[in-house]
Amino acid sequence: MVRLLKSAKVQGGLLSGAELSVLMNRALTTIGKYLKAYFEKTGEVLPMKGYVLDQGSNPTHKGIIISLYERAVSPADIVLKTGHTQAAVDRYIKAYEQVLQLVKKKHSAISICQITGRSMNTIRQYLRLVKDFHPDLRVVVPDKAPPLRQRQQRKNVKKPVTGQMS
Repeated sequence: MVRLLKSAKVQGGLLSGAELSVLMNRALTTIGKYLKAYFEKTGEVLPMKGYVLDQGSNPTHKGIIISLYERAVSPADIVLKTGHTQAAVDRYIKAYEQVLQLVKKKHSAISICQITGRSMNTIRQYLRLVKDFHPDLRVVVPDKAPPLRQRQQRKNVKKPVTGQMS
């Protein structure tokens, strides 16, 4: 399994769990167990399509990189363990530290978005990480924005104008 995944990456491709299960003639759940066991044994993240492209239910780049960072693993070692570039690891750590400092200064999620120039979805991901690693900060992670249709319906509701007679 490891050889298949690494070979695909070297050749410029990525395999999904489903593709790996077909190639290995194993159930998808079995592949998931193999991947988990390999990570627990080695600490190495294998280059799966869902992980590299930040898709699916696997931990995200941010989550794995920040988890290692919070365990005092050096950025150079994080590069080796995750297969990411030094620039990418540094970017994730810098963004995390920026959000962490703003949380410590009691900024809201909206304020953090405005200050950092990052999307609410990205800030929510970082806030979840801050909440996990620093529970003493009592971070509030805002819910996802309602679907576009609901937001549009709210905008279309006519509100009474104060000061006018009906």
